[in-house]
Amino acid sequence: MEERVELDLIVVGGGPAGLCAAAVAAKEGLEVAVIERGEYSGSKNVGGLLYGTVLNQIVPNFYEQAPIERPVSKRFFVFLTPEGHLSLSFGSEEWSKPPFNNTFIVHRSQFDRWLASKVEEMGATIVDGMVVDELIYEGEGEGKRAVGVRIRGGEEFYANVVILADGANAIVTESAIEQLGMRKGKKEQEYALGVKEVIALPKEKIEDRFNLEEGEGAALDFFGAPFENLIGGGFIYTCKETLSIGVAAKLGSMLKARINPNDMIEGFKRHPFVKKLIEGGELLEYSAHLIPEGGYLAVPQLSANGVMIAGDAAGLVNMSLYKEGTNHAMESGRCAGLTAAEAKRKGDFSRE
Repeated sequence: MEERVELDLIVVGGGPAGLCAAAVAAKEGLEVAVIERGEYSGSKNVGGLLYGTVLNQIVPNFYEQAPIERPVSKRFFVFLTPEGHLSLSFGSEEWSKPPFNNTFIVHRSQFDRWLASKVEEMGATIVDGMVVDELIYEGEGEGKRAVGVRIRGGEEFYANVVILADGANAIVTESAIEQLGMRKGKKEQEYALGVKEVIALPKEKIEDRFNLEEGEGAALDFFGAPFENLIGGGFIYTCKETLSIGVAAKLGSMLKARINPNDMIEGFKRHPFVKKLIEGGELLEYSAHLIPEGGYLAVPQLSANGVMIAGDAAGLVNMSLYKEGTNHAMESGRCAGLTAAEAKRKGDFSRE
């Protein structure tokens, strides 16, 4: 009979929430494993904004070593008519200097992989390419608790605490909520669909078109004509030699408007103002992902005996003009990791 693998903490999901949970728990001395279903952390993501306020507490001055594309020194809100545009811009010279207003543009496939390596340096184990099918439970009724995870193929890992950070399409989290009788949100979770492309352009063209100096970056948010009958908008972020361009809209409004994701982003790219910004670029990557957008009332109970929920799995996304996703994910993961460490010190892994 194989020896039972027992840890202090298992984290399901190797995104920003899961990695930050693992980082702080490992620094507190816990034996931690992160189980990531992708080939590596970030393998399912492309470019985007990163707010570094929380991460800087975990990895001080992380921007000195992380694969940052550009800091965001300029921001634009662009309102589009069918043929024209109105732009509101703001920024500061100080945003081009450390700590860069804690706002950066990154390629997530590179950044998350780097963060995973830092988490390993802190003492956690990252297990890539494994899919968690379900949690393992013991007990009945109010005493029922999560005690581990079952991997696809039947392998089992046990831990005092499991942190679920399995993203927006959180099948394991949904099952755990049912199994442990956790309170669901006061309203049903709503989702937006985000579609992103990475387009290659020479560095000189990017800096000329967006009026950037060396070491500066721009984040543009778009509203108006291309998104008629949709609850959503578009964006362009300037990387060193690529642009991250995309759109996001609530699924309900897309269904009502009978528009598919490809038509949505192609319509955005055809707008005269946008077309000039990306002209001559080469498409390198295309991706789509779900974004929980139900707000506070859709957030479920976040803890039960032996388990906590963090990041997108918990619905902790603020789809404001600043699109706070990674920052909230990191903070929820950090809090969950610290809570796991405190639970071990007390020897009490119940919800109370």
